[in-house]
Amino acid sequence: MHWVQRTTKDSNDARGAVLFMKDLEPKVWINFSELEPLATEIAVNFSIRGADAYYLAVAENTKSKLYTFDSQQKEAFDAMCKTWVHS
Repeated sequence: MHWVQRTTKDSNDARGAVLFMKDLEPKVWINFSELEPLATEIAVNFSIRGADAYYLAVAENTKSKLYTFDSQQKEAFDAMCKTWVHS
């Protein structure tokens, strides 16, 4: 919730965003230790922080869209979608 509030400067928007995300389906459980090699490869290839690379790794692993307010993460994800060939 804090990241939405920091971005919008509105606590009501932050609460609304959290409620919206809680209602999204499907819910996916990810074993983050299994994503470590993919997240590392993404971090190195797209020059982003390791923690951010895990978000991209989850999106790649689940073939999902990425919703983010982080411009660096979005740019890396957009580049990854255009150039990434991962089996």
